[in-house]
Amino acid sequence: MSYLVPGECDYFIEQQVMVLLAGHFSMPRRKIRFESKLFEDLGVGDTDLVELVERLNAAFHIALSVSEVARWRTVADLCRLVGNARGEGEGRRKLLL
Repeated sequence: MSYLVPGECDYFIEQQVMVLLAGHFSMPRRKIRFESKLFEDLGVGDTDLVELVERLNAAFHIALSVSEVARWRTVADLCRLVGNARGEGEGRRKLLL
């Protein structure tokens, strides 16, 4: 499965990212959609971005950097980044075994 194709984000990742965002912004999960814009719709600010990177890294056991945050525009983008990071991590672990 490719996480670069719109709508091809793993359902588990999509739901978990949305739940994490809802908790972070203290808003109902149903108000966060795949196409929600992080800055315009959710009101993500600079400090939020750093906190979100930390929360996503901890929740998904990945290592996204803060510099990647500049590319995030929508919840879909965020899901794809998490999916790609998880896929890369799995590939690295297989190589180490």
